[in-house]
Parts: sequence; structure tokens; C-alpha cells
Amino acid sequence: MLAEEGYRLPNDAQKAIPDPRGVVDFFYEPNVSVFWNGAVHDKPDQAAQDRQLRSQLLGQGHRVIALRYDQDLQEQLARYPEVLGKGN
Repeated sequence: MLAEEGYRLPNDAQKAIPDPRGVVDFFYEPNVSVFWNGAVHDKPDQAAQDRQLRSQLLGQGHRVIALRYDQDLQEQLARYPEVLGKGN
């Protein structure tokens, strides 16, 4: 969808981060971590793990973007033109 709509593609997908240990859905160099949150991320235990990982990434100088399954994707993408471009 990103390619079809003319958005900037990530440099990496499903990128394993060793410290803090986790997986970033999309990674944009040099330090932007994008997470695509499905319904499982609404569960309290998963939400707590997400907050911890994202807090640690922020502490290491990463920019963290979380996209949600239950919100309009186009509107969410439009919030980050400096990372994703403006699309078509």
C-alpha cells in the first residue's frame, strides 16, 4: 500500500532490535521505528510490553511511530510526511 500510494518505503521490515530486545515492523534510517498495531496490542499485557519497548527506544534517541488498525490509515500516514513523504 505504501508503494501504491507513493509513500516512502522503509529501509527494513521486521527489524530485530537487540537492545532493547524487540522487533520493529518498519524501520527508516537513521532512527525511526514504526509499529503497526493490530488488535492484539489492545490486550493489557501486550500494551504494557509495547510501552516498555517504545520508552526504551525513545530513550536511545529513536523516533517512535505507532499506527493503529482501528484508525484511518491514510489520516495516520499523513501525520508523518517528514518520514513517509506525502504520497500521491
